[in-house]
Amino acid sequence: MKIIIYKKKNSENVIEDIYDRFNNIEDRFAISDDNGNIVDDAQGYGYKSYKNAQKVMWYRFGGGNKKMDTIKNNKKDFFKQHDGLEEFLNEIIEDNFKEVINKEFTKVNILKAVKENFNIDMPKEYITL
Repeated sequence: MKIIIYKKKNSENVIEDIYDRFNNIEDRFAISDDNGNIVDDAQGYGYKSYKNAQKVMWYRFGGGNKKMDTIKNNKKDFFKQHDGLEEFLNEIIEDNFKEVINKEFTKVNILKAVKENFNIDMPKEYITL
């Protein structure tokens, strides 16, 4: 699998001006197989950035969806094992909402609070702010 430049005519926001110096074609990206056949082109639109195409390639063709499902299942199991942890996290985030928004209260602070109150090491991937 590789990412290629995919040309698409830009039919939106086309300026009907004779003096328009801009080209109505913008570069987009698509995912192709090793033979050059396009495998995914975002339903004909192409991906706006190389990075977005990379993310999709990892998720769809690199086993990313299975990895994400595994992480979600592990997170569910972790919270089932530690009763009251999810409510504690919700309370801590609600109590420090302003600090969380201003980036003054980070995942490190939350992990310290969990360690103090529950005496467990929680993976930082399980915290979503």
